[in-house]
Amino acid sequence: MKTSIENSKTLGHSENKPLIRDLSLSPDLPLVFCIRLLLQEIEWTGSINEIANLIGRDPEEMDLVDARNLFLRLGYNSQLKNLKDFKSINIHTLPALYIDPSNQPFVLFTENQGLIVAGNAKGRFDINNVEPGGL
Repeated sequence: MKTSIENSKTLGHSENKPLIRDLSLSPDLPLVFCIRLLLQEIEWTGSINEIANLIGRDPEEMDLVDARNLFLRLGYNSQLKNLKDFKSINIHTLPALYIDPSNQPFVLFTENQGLIVAGNAKGRFDINNVEPGGL
């Protein structure tokens, strides 16, 4: 997988951890991008090849169930919760994968002083700019 530090953006809770992303992958496979971002946020130390093997041959068909199964195979449990609003988020459960009502994936994480931020292949967003009511 080709990556470029010059074309990367910093996403996540630490400005010292640049997210090196394949810009050709991000727009076409937003859920896969968010899986990679979430793995980075939880400081997973496995290889890109391991993720690719778990994703399988057709990453475009990946859905939330597949993503949860991938994390289960990596040894992580998950809970499916419908978020009516973001005020009910327990920051101790972050980072987390969030799918908004229009099926757009995000990774929710905390930054300085517990501020909740959302990130995905399109960039980084204030949580107030993300549609609540998703999973």
